[in-house]
Amino acid sequence: MANILFIDRGIPNIGIAYMSSYLNKHNHNVHYFRASLKSMFVPNLEIEIDSYITDVLHEKVDIFCISIMAINWSWVKEKVKILKQKYPSIPVLVGGPFATTSPDVILNYSEVDYVCIGDGEKPLLDIANSIDLGSLSTDIVDICNISFKDNNVPVIKDMTFYVNNLDDYPFPDFSIFEGQFSKHYFKYPGIITSRGCPFSCTYCTCPGLKEIYSKVGNFVRQHSVEYMIEYLSKLKIDYGCKSFIVNDDIFFLNKEWLRKFAHEYKKKVNIPITCLGNPNCVDDEVATLLHEVGCKLVIFGLQSGSEAVRRKIKRFETNQKVIQMANSFKKANVHFSINHIFDFPFEDIKSIYESACLYNEIRPNMIDPFSLVYFPKAEIVKDAVQLGYLTKKEEELIELGEVSGQVNPYNTKRDSNYKRYNLFYNMIPLMPKAFVDFILVSQERFIKFSKLLSYMPGFTAAFVKLILAFKNRTQFIQLSFLPDLIYYFKRKLLCK
Repeated sequence: MANILFIDRGIPNIGIAYMSSYLNKHNHNVHYFRASLKSMFVPNLEIEIDSYITDVLHEKVDIFCISIMAINWSWVKEKVKILKQKYPSIPVLVGGPFATTSPDVILNYSEVDYVCIGDGEKPLLDIANSIDLGSLSTDIVDICNISFKDNNVPVIKDMTFYVNNLDDYPFPDFSIFEGQFSKHYFKYPGIITSRGCPFSCTYCTCPGLKEIYSKVGNFVRQHSVEYMIEYLSKLKIDYGCKSFIVNDDIFFLNKEWLRKFAHEYKKKVNIPITCLGNPNCVDDEVATLLHEVGCKLVIFGLQSGSEAVRRKIKRFETNQKVIQMANSFKKANVHFSINHIFDFPFEDIKSIYESACLYNEIRPNMIDPFSLVYFPKAEIVKDAVQLGYLTKKEEELIELGEVSGQVNPYNTKRDSNYKRYNLFYNMIPLMPKAFVDFILVSQERFIKFSKLLSYMPGFTAAFVKLILAFKNRTQFIQLSFLPDLIYYFKRKLLCK
């Protein structure tokens, strides 16, 4: 049996849970190390992988596996370098969305041996079987979806395999995360009912993934209702779950599926959920069905309240449709939030003002603003170069995975509108509509009021989010870091 060690950071990765159950089913040993458990709270603390292997596993590792998005690539490079210095003979496999869209970038990094493109369950099983036989170095050429190096030269292979029926996979293995996370994550676990997104938003990596998957089958796939009800019932019994966070790109894409799911879920599971959605998939019936399953909050990644901006990012919801969506949710008594992205290269004060006006009209329960992050292979990178907001050099760096979080370092041609207007957007649901109408009577008054708010301390927006989270009973999402912090210090005390 091969010994596979996944290294990860942040919250439990559902993709790793799927691969763990699949590999365990085929008699391989799967382990999990949360590399960021301590580094989340103690800056510059090096990875403690050596002590984990010697003191916890008590056995050798045959392969290190890491699943990443582009935003984590800098972190992965740092950790993989440490791994290879300590364990030069153990191969490193990298998978995930960034690996799928940019395998050449990752393989050009000397410390990475293999890259998995697309679904990782079967390719990793084939690797584990080859490790058992001692023939990995020769078998790797024929293992599906795995790119590799031949004499240090990257050999990039096309994606040739994927599973159309997700029910062929066993239930995700949440037990692999035990001992690495606080109980909070098991009380409020993240789950998925589907893989893939049908839309083509220009700021997202999904269009690139969709193009790769289209060569072998459908990018969007969904578990059957029967599979999900049995799985969620088991999860609820095993961990005493209080709510599920559904991380599908669009949870209610298929209305017929949702009808059947709502009926069975209410009878057999019946605990609250939160989920993601798209306004174009909403009508009164969908809102009512979500109410029936006890939906606490639906998060809509609208990204702008300006129709002109949304057309440029290939989001084609009309404002009338957004208003209809809001009315449907209010009639069904289902809370919803809006995600908004600042700093699009074609953004102007008119679109920012229009967004604020629309949001005050629909009155979401929460608004969560972000600053645009340019991801590799995202169409908006080309738009930003053409409009002069990015240089060709910056484009090259982005395609190499040099991206970072909240306020984008590549918005070099202007100050961030996120910094100017973030707090006001956050506060819209907290302020009376009439008062916001008074502020929005003109662009000039809106700008002046936002400027006044910009003098508030930086933590004010987080404080507003917390107030709204408690008001909407979703504080288990916003406060997930607190159980982690307590859990970390408990472990520190027990280790002494």
